[in-house]
Amino acid sequence: MKRLTPEIEQSAQRLGEVLRSSREVQAYLQASQEVAADPQARQWHTELESTYAHLLQRQAAGEIIPLHEIESFYRLEHQVSTHPLLLSQSHALELLKDLFTETHALLSAELGIDLREIIS
Repeated sequence: MKRLTPEIEQSAQRLGEVLRSSREVQAYLQASQEVAADPQARQWHTELESTYAHLLQRQAAGEIIPLHEIESFYRLEHQVSTHPLLLSQSHALELLKDLFTETHALLSAELGIDLREIIS
């Protein structure tokens, strides 16, 4: 693995500090803490992720998922999408993704390279 120069490493550290202190990252961290502190939100979120992964695994194995299980999943997804704390966390995550997309675009333009090529 190629070693970074001290200047690049220092710049990367500074970028990380700036991003971490950004409004978007702080909002997401706060929303995530609120979800973690709420038993129902935490349970629904965990259940949704687990159910989704299990259904995908079964479907990938060739199983046809019964309609009642699909409907049950969509009911749970609706509950999660309307829970105020989970909704807030989801919105904060979208803003965070926008921040990182914008940061990527700015860095790529400034450096004259596509950072995705380096990362991949």
